[in-house]
Amino acid sequence: LRPKAMAARLALLVAFGSALARFCVGQWELPDCTCVVGRRGCEAAAAKEAVTRALRYLRENDCKRSCRRDLGCRDAFFEVQQHMDGCPAGTLASDLEREKYEYDVHCHHCKAAPPGNSSLSSCPNVDCGSESIVEAWSNLKANCEDQEAGGCLSSAQCEEDWLIVYAAMYTCEHFEVHRVIRRGFHEWQRAYCSSGLACSLPQSLLEVDCSTDANVEHQDPYSWIREPDCACLVGPLDCSSERPAIQALEFLRDNECGSKCRYSLSCREAFYHLEQFVDGCPVSAVSANVAHEKHRYDDTCSHCWQQKDEQDSLEDCPAVDCRDEARLSQAWSSLQSCMGDACDTNPQCKQDFQVLSAARATCDHTQMPSVASRGIHSWEEGPCYAQRCNTPLSREVDCATGINARYAGIFSRVSSPSTSMSTDGGSSASGVAIAAVVLACLSCTAWLVT
Repeated sequence: LRPKAMAARLALLVAFGSALARFCVGQWELPDCTCVVGRRGCEAAAAKEAVTRALRYLRENDCKRSCRRDLGCRDAFFEVQQHMDGCPAGTLASDLEREKYEYDVHCHHCKAAPPGNSSLSSCPNVDCGSESIVEAWSNLKANCEDQEAGGCLSSAQCEEDWLIVYAAMYTCEHFEVHRVIRRGFHEWQRAYCSSGLACSLPQSLLEVDCSTDANVEHQDPYSWIREPDCACLVGPLDCSSERPAIQALEFLRDNECGSKCRYSLSCREAFYHLEQFVDGCPVSAVSANVAHEKHRYDDTCSHCWQQKDEQDSLEDCPAVDCRDEARLSQAWSSLQSCMGDACDTNPQCKQDFQVLSAARATCDHTQMPSVASRGIHSWEEGPCYAQRCNTPLSREVDCATGINARYAGIFSRVSSPSTSMSTDGGSSASGVAIAAVVLACLSCTAWLVT
């Protein structure tokens, strides 16, 4: 594509993406890297060692699959991002920067900015999400890549465009700067702006307040992964019929939600309906096929939490610590040897099963070993059916605060849970609108890269 054509396409996509992001997620503030992983220095050797170690952790722990739910993966990515965005250009080698980009779409992000420098002129005011950022980037790519002429210093226009992009990188929200620019920024700076041309960022951006909601939430090792309550997203639990859960499953299949569940509101809502039924209703109300098929979407869909419906005939489950990963893993490993009627005759088998059953009913999905979360249904339906137990209410459901209010706000602004996933196979006007938005986004993305 010619530079002007690429600029036009980027501009349209950025404007569309920015509007969609603001519409769908409202003010989702990124935490400050410093508040979560501490302040890190920018001395080259120490930075290289720290980032190399963090990237190794991301590779060895399969963090592309688990970065959004694994604390170690999250902190390793934050460590890399803090060094990359918060240190001067050239602190990290280009191969380390490129490897970081492989995790951009898989991990939550934090924000960091280079240290202030009073000797620099103030950065230009940038209209975040506007065409001016894309136009500046396109001009840099088209006219300012002559190293002999000085790269970003080769003309007054190049200097101006570079400072616009520089300011946007550190003053705009993550979603307001297209990933083509974000991914190319540091490498372009290294190649064509080694002079260190920069500007002074607003003082307010450099002042870190670790008491903000986003920072406090991410400082707690577990609250950042807390799941919203299903009831706040799709209404109260109804176990009288499995038909709505089956229809939700059919919607997931028919709309290929396995590949786009995180990006399609209608797919996510269908999964929430399904998950609420499977996790909340008695085992006798959930067919084995529905429970099994639900797990096909566990890795690709966002989860919600649903308290298990109590049954008067069952004894109470033992207390469980959702943060004790070692105990939950040990219980699952031990349960594998409980064949036949062992759950009924072996006290240890019964205890391990009930610990896991309690964990599934009270803990967030991210706090339970994934293999146990997937496999406990077969034990509830089979060899340990007689040892099922009731779990006391583990948390109050408040749809007006915290993550519930944020998630519920997404659906209230875009669709009504009762109509966006039509239960009779049809589509409401809001459902059509959602589909149009998703298809437009996918079409724009495809158009950009052709």
